[in-house]
Amino acid sequence: MIIRSRKLPLTKYLKDERGLTLVEVLTTSLIFFAILIPLIGVYVKGVEIYQTTSLKNTLRNDTDFVIGDVMRTIQEADYVKLPSASADPEQGSADDTAARHIVSASFPEFADATSSSRVYLHKRSVKIDRASTSTQTVSLLTRETYAFAACETHGSEINPCSHIPFPVDRDQYMVKGFFTMPQQENDDAAQKQVVLYLVVALRYGSFPLPSTEEDRQNHQLFANWTEVENAVTQNTEKAQYVRVVRTEIELGSEQKG
Repeated sequence: MIIRSRKLPLTKYLKDERGLTLVEVLTTSLIFFAILIPLIGVYVKGVEIYQTTSLKNTLRNDTDFVIGDVMRTIQEADYVKLPSASADPEQGSADDTAARHIVSASFPEFADATSSSRVYLHKRSVKIDRASTSTQTVSLLTRETYAFAACETHGSEINPCSHIPFPVDRDQYMVKGFFTMPQQENDDAAQKQVVLYLVVALRYGSFPLPSTEEDRQNHQLFANWTEVENAVTQNTEKAQYVRVVRTEIELGSEQKG
């Protein structure tokens, strides 16, 4: 009895070595890219949204940290007062004017308020007077000036500062702060608070800070305060990387200026 093998149709196709035609390759490629390109667009958009959200969250958190440090510093003082306009070296400069316009755009009442970029903090200390015949203690009141401006540096040398800078990451941020004290015109009025208007702008759209000068130029958001002012007043896309905050700092009964 002779048994003949029967070839299955699948064997026929497996042994077919003709390959695909050019039309079939092009059609397959077209379908593949028609699916892939929208997916790439969705992925890129998702990455951009994630980066933007991360930058805004970091800006918000770091701004809150600066505000907390300023509040703590002021509330630890025994006496608080603002300098006169003539004692504020920054007032009238281009950067100061631009920053004030930014604050006024968000808080219109600031334009009519008496404000300063500096604040005087007085602290009491006790000293033993050994020169007198009987030991006596003398109460001293020392004044320290605080501001957001950085001390100028020239190489490894730092010019003597007329103020103590509030701690801020100035490599990553541009920061301007202004202080007001309600009713300061009346010396007899009990001033219970200092109002801080703070402007914080991201220098670069990248975290961590770009390491090379080329990367910094590629990721730079703002080069000066005029650019920040234009972004805020014109409400451009970069305005989302600027935060303007008003904070009331309560003073103790003995801290009035």
